[in-house]
Amino acid sequence: MLKYARYAANDARAAEENAQLYCDASAATLSALHDALQTRVAAIVERLHVELARLPRAKRLLEALTVDESRRVKEQQMHHLLALANVQLTQENHRDIAHRAGRMHAIAGLDREDLIDAYALLADALQREFDTALQGGALDALMRRLTRDLAFQMEAYRFLQDARHDVIASIARVTAEVRCYTDLIEGVVGILGAHAEIAGCAVGRPDARGLFQFEAVSDRRIGQYLRDADALIDVGAASDDADGQPDRPIIHSWRRGEIDRVINMATDVRMTPFSPFALAAGLRSAATVPVRRATREPRAILIVYGVLPGGFAGADQADFLSLVQTMLELVVCRIEQLDGSTAATPYPVRQRLSGLIRSDGLRMHYQPLVDLRTGRIGGVEALARLQDGDATLAPGQFLANLSHEDLFGLFTGGLDQALRQRSEWLRDGLDLGISVNLPPAAFTDRRYVETTRAALQKYGCVPNKLTLEVLESEELPRGIRILDEIARFKSLGVELAQDDLGVGYSSLNRLRELPFDSFKIDRSIVRLDGQDSLDALRFIYQLTRLGHSLGMSVTVEGVEEEDLIEALVILDADRAQGYAIARPMPAEAVAGWIRGRKLPESKAPGGRLGKLARLVIWEESVQLNTVVSREARALLHADSCEADHSMKQALSASCRDCAYPMYCIDDEAILLASPCGTKAGSELVELALGAGMKSEAYLAARRELIAKM
Repeated sequence: MLKYARYAANDARAAEENAQLYCDASAATLSALHDALQTRVAAIVERLHVELARLPRAKRLLEALTVDESRRVKEQQMHHLLALANVQLTQENHRDIAHRAGRMHAIAGLDREDLIDAYALLADALQREFDTALQGGALDALMRRLTRDLAFQMEAYRFLQDARHDVIASIARVTAEVRCYTDLIEGVVGILGAHAEIAGCAVGRPDARGLFQFEAVSDRRIGQYLRDADALIDVGAASDDADGQPDRPIIHSWRRGEIDRVINMATDVRMTPFSPFALAAGLRSAATVPVRRATREPRAILIVYGVLPGGFAGADQADFLSLVQTMLELVVCRIEQLDGSTAATPYPVRQRLSGLIRSDGLRMHYQPLVDLRTGRIGGVEALARLQDGDATLAPGQFLANLSHEDLFGLFTGGLDQALRQRSEWLRDGLDLGISVNLPPAAFTDRRYVETTRAALQKYGCVPNKLTLEVLESEELPRGIRILDEIARFKSLGVELAQDDLGVGYSSLNRLRELPFDSFKIDRSIVRLDGQDSLDALRFIYQLTRLGHSLGMSVTVEGVEEEDLIEALVILDADRAQGYAIARPMPAEAVAGWIRGRKLPESKAPGGRLGKLARLVIWEESVQLNTVVSREARALLHADSCEADHSMKQALSASCRDCAYPMYCIDDEAILLASPCGTKAGSELVELALGAGMKSEAYLAARRELIAKM
C-alpha cells in the first residue's frame, strides 16, 4: 500500500511538472526569450561547438564531418533549441523531436556521458548569453525543458539499445540452428541489415587468388554499391603503407585481426575512390569486423555500413559489434570443425545458382541401381545437375553454396521432376523405384513433408516406390523430437534410407536409433587399393551383416570395378550403384539403356575380388567357430566322431584327409585349387587354428596366398 502511494505521489509530481513545462504561463514567460534567441542562437551553437571540440570523442566525430555536414549539424541544433523555447511546444511534440535527436546522437556514436556533458555545456552557453536578472524566469523554464529534453533523448538511447539486444537474440537463434556457412552469413546479414542504425552489410573473404569476394549482402542496394565500386581487394598484396598510404579497412582487419572503422565515408582518405558510390547508396560510415579462428587468423570479414557518420565507435556500439563478432567466430569454428572450410564464392555467383534452381536450370540425372540377387535394374537415384548455359554443374560445384531456402527449392524441383519422370517410365512399361536426397533440415521444416505428400498425389506414385535418402554428411538437427519428425515421413508410406554410411555424423548411432529401411555404404569405404582391398571388403561384409540383422537392405555405392560386383554378391549385399554399372544419365537415356543392357552371365567365381570376398567369409567362419580350449580342439581330431565322419564324406577329395574339415572351403574358392589341397592353403588353416589369426606367421601366410591370386 505504501509502495502504491509512493508511485501515485511520483505520478502526481510528474503531472505537475509537465503542466508547468507546457502551460500557458510558461509559454508567456518564454515568448520574449524565444524572440531574443532567434538572433543569438547561431552564436550560442558556435560557442557550443568550440567547447565540444575539447571532448575527445565528440571532437573525433566533429572533425570527421565535411564543411557541409558540419553546417547542417549546426542548423539542426539551432532549430532544436528554438523548438524548445517555442511557446506552442507540447509534451508530445517535445518527446517526438527529442527522440529523433537522441536517436541520431546514439547512431552517430555519441556516448551518454558525452551527451550529458554537451547539455551541461549548452546550459552554460545559454546562461552566458542571457541576463539572468532580466530573463531569469524564462531562462529557468528553458533549462527545465532542456533537462526534460535530455531525459527524452536518453529514452531514445535505451530504445536503440533494446533494439540491439533484439538483434543479438535473433543472431543467437540463427547461430544455434544454422547448419552451413551459407545459411550463417545470409541469416546474419539479413538480421543486421534490418537494424535501424545499419544501412546495410556484407560478408566476404579472399578467394584462392587473394582477391576479396563478397559472398552475402543484406539487400540489392548494397550489392549494387559493391558492383559499382568494383571493390576487388587483394589482401595478399604488399601493404599500402609502403606507398605512404594506410591500408584500406578490409585489408587492415584481415591482416591484423582487428575491427577497423570508417568514421565518415566522405572524409576518410582510404575510401576516396569509393566514397561517391557509397554516399549515393546512403552509406555514411562503416566498420569491418574480422571473424577469426581460434588461432586469431581471420576466416571472413563482416562489413557493417552506417546510416550516419560515426563508424559504430560509441561504447554501446563497440560492445554490440564485439558480441556479434564472438558469436560468429564460435559458429564458424563449429561449422568448419564439422564440415571443413569452403572456398569463397562471390555473391553474384550465389545468386546465379539460386536463380538456376528456381528456373529451368535444374536438371535431374539418374543413376541405375542393380539388384545383386537378380542382376536386374530395380531402381534409379535422382541426382541434381544445374545447367548454366553450356556448362553442367555437378552437386560438388554448388551444394556448399546453397542456403536453406535454396535446398528446399532444390528438393521441391528435384522431387517433382523425378516423380514425373517415373510416371512416364511406368507408361512405357518400366516400373522403377526412385530415390531422392533429403537434407536433414527437412526434419525441422514441415514444408518438406507436405511437398512430398503433394508430389505423391500429383503423380499417383505408389509411396514405397519413393526412397528419401538422408544425407549422412550433414548433422541431424538438435533440439527436436527426431523420431516424431521421421514418423511424419514414414506415415506417407515412403522408404527412408541413410545415405553415405561411413562418413559424417554418428553413423552407427543413427542406424541404432532411427527407423531406416535401408542404408548405403559410402564410396570412401568401397575404394580399393592393393592390399587394402581385403580391409575394404571386410568393412562391406560387416556393415552388410549389421544392416541385415537390423532388418535393413544394403546398397553399396561407388562401385567402379566389375570385379567388385562379383565380390558384393558373395558378401550378400542387396544392391550396387556406380560407374561399373552405369554413370548418371539424362532422363531420356534411361529407358534405352535398361532395355539394351544384357543380364550378366552366371559363372563360377574367378575374379581376384571374388576370391578375396570368399577369404573374408572364411576368416569370419574361423573366428566364429574356433574353440578356445585345448580339450575342445582335441575333439576335432577324433576319427570316431560321427559328425566329423559325415562332414568328411561331404568334402572334396583334396579336403577329406584335412585335420580341420569344418574350416575348409570348396575347391577353387580362394585359389584355383582348394586351400587345404595346397601347401599354402593347408598352412593357412593350421596357422589360423594354431598360432591364431593375429599372429605374424598367419599374416605372412595370408599375404603369400593373396599374392598368388
